[in-house]
Amino acid sequence: MTRSRNDFDQNRLDQFVQAGLLTRAEAAHATALKAGSREPLDIVLTRAGLVSESRIAALYAAEAGLEHAENLDDVSGLDSSLDLSDFNPDFLVTERVMPLGLRGDACVIGLVDPTNQGAVRGVSFVSGRQPAPVVLTQSLFSALCADWLNPGSDPDDDETDGELDISVDAERLRDLASAGPV
Repeated sequence: MTRSRNDFDQNRLDQFVQAGLLTRAEAAHATALKAGSREPLDIVLTRAGLVSESRIAALYAAEAGLEHAENLDDVSGLDSSLDLSDFNPDFLVTERVMPLGLRGDACVIGLVDPTNQGAVRGVSFVSGRQPAPVVLTQSLFSALCADWLNPGSDPDDDETDGELDISVDAERLRDLASAGPV
């Protein structure tokens, strides 16, 4: 029997209550917020100010038996970087997964939700290496995406002759909008 996303989210909320991160009333409030949103549960919880990203990442990591990272310095033992040009950016952003580098023969994969094994398998397939997953906070994942999608960008470079140049951002937003459901 396959569990629905709502059942899965309710189970997660119960785990937050058992871990003492939420009260039953806060979990009920989160359920109501989640019902009107397409956002993942962790984003709903942090936007409502109910649970911090670091606590969510720590709980998810402990649940999955993985390490977690709030910044790149928390990721231990990367031997080398990985060429990200082989990876589909839309897949990585949608699945909230990012190949971080190589550790021995394994590809270290940062992801926000460690239950997303399809994303882990996808990155592992493209890299041709065994996965070594690490749970990331949403903020770290977003920062990694921003760095990857805008490599070498300097905030001062957005201005051209005193005017703000938003053409790159506008183009990227058009690309993202065309890839998403309407």
